Amino acid sequence: AGLSELNDLFEYRMENPHMFTGMVERVRIRIDTDQFTQIVDWFSDCFKVVGYDADESKYYDIELKVNLNSFTFWVLQYSGCVEVLDREKKGGKSYRSRIKETMKKALEKYEED
Repeated sequence: AGLSELNDLFEYRMENPHMFTGMVERVRIRIDTDQFTQIVDWFSDCFKVVGYDADESKYYDIELKVNLNSFTFWVLQYSGCVEVLDREKKGGKSYRSRIKETMKKALEKYEED
């Protein structure tokens, strides 16, 4: 997985919350204010607050650098309080669309009784 060539294990851990391999990219998410501690717990200070609602009581928009393959599972884990926001890419090729399709596939497994 390329771990032997790492110069900074801490940085690798922050970018790969579930240890899947893949390219690291910047992603923007919106997280409920009361779940902000999850960001700090998982990503230490390796993120940037780039927006928030008017009184900072509902949400924060966060930008961080992560492995999208790994981060997908983090997003699913916190799907009740996090939303992936689109950055530049639109349509079917956006990371937001990828998350949406992953969630649809997961839901299909529970729709039939």
